Amino acid sequence: AISNVSYMTKGLQEYEALFMVTIYEGSMIVSGCISGSIVLLDLRGLEAWRVALYWLGVFIIACGMYWIFSEEAKQKSSLLQHNASIQLEPVNPPPADGAEALAS
Repeated sequence: AISNVSYMTKGLQEYEALFMVTIYEGSMIVSGCISGSIVLLDLRGLEAWRVALYWLGVFIIACGMYWIFSEEAKQKSSLLQHNASIQLEPVNPPPADGAEALAS
C-alpha cells in the first residue's frame, strides 16, 4: 500500500487525475480478480457459463484500460498523432546468414 502511494504521486504529476485513478483502480480490480480466482479458488464449483462471464468481464475491464491508455498516449505524443516534425524510417533487419555482408 505504501509503494502504491509513490506510484500514484508520480503518475498524478504527469497525467490527469481522472486518467490515473481509472488506470489505478482498473489494475487493482484485474489483479484482485486474477489472484482471487487462483489463490482463493473463487471460481471453484461454479457453472462454466458463470466462469466464462467472469473472465469476459475481466477481459472487458482490461480492454477498457488499454483503450484509455492508448488514447492518452496519442494525446501526449505528436508522433502517434501523425503530426510530428520527424518521420520514422522503416528498419531493415540484418541478413540472416551474413552472405550479403561478405559479398560487398
